[in-house]
Amino acid sequence: MEGAETIHDEDIRAVVRALLDQGDFLGKQELLAQIEGLTYVDGPVDWLHLIVNRRCPASAAESPVPIMPTVLDEAGEPYGGLLLWLDAEGYIDYLEYFWIFGDIPPTRLQSPDQIVKGP
Repeated sequence: MEGAETIHDEDIRAVVRALLDQGDFLGKQELLAQIEGLTYVDGPVDWLHLIVNRRCPASAAESPVPIMPTVLDEAGEPYGGLLLWLDAEGYIDYLEYFWIFGDIPPTRLQSPDQIVKGP
């Protein structure tokens, strides 16, 4: 995608951690434990396919996880949100970054400090 930045595992891990820090739910601790074993496989920034080291504990959380934080733009205005999807075994599978304004999808992950508690 033109204008897209390179996606790094450590950036994805920071965003997933910020997402999970927005609330408590069944299976959260297992998902936090999965973060260090998280690796980017492929996909654009708005639909990141991820894999997790299977030595990490599986989560009993629903999919998508029951937290949907808001992503702010550089001006501090709501731009979109995040959904974290799990596979059937309870491992992180996809990070969805949806936008709410305009026809142009995001070209980079926002920094963790731009992820706030959603509605």
